Amino acid sequence: MKKGAGAAPRLRKGSRCPTCRAGRLIPIVYGLPGRELVAQYDRGEIELGGCVVGTFLDSAHWETESELESLAPELSCPNCDAKHRRRSGSGR
Repeated sequence: MKKGAGAAPRLRKGSRCPTCRAGRLIPIVYGLPGRELVAQYDRGEIELGGCVVGTFLDSAHWETESELESLAPELSCPNCDAKHRRRSGSGR
């Protein structure tokens, strides 16, 4: 049996979207963007995730901010707007 068999495949920038199979994933960057990040967003290289991760998740259910941040989506599909974690099967 191959190492890691049964584990969800690892997604990364440029991976094909597991939701639509047409788009290529781009990273979601959180925090207040500077000029370079805005330029990358304008070129379609990244998606801006906002300054507060709680926009995606209800923080009342999590004990620590790091616990909440660990669940925020990391990748986005510009084609279908699906959000994903780096492990597939976690589309949002």
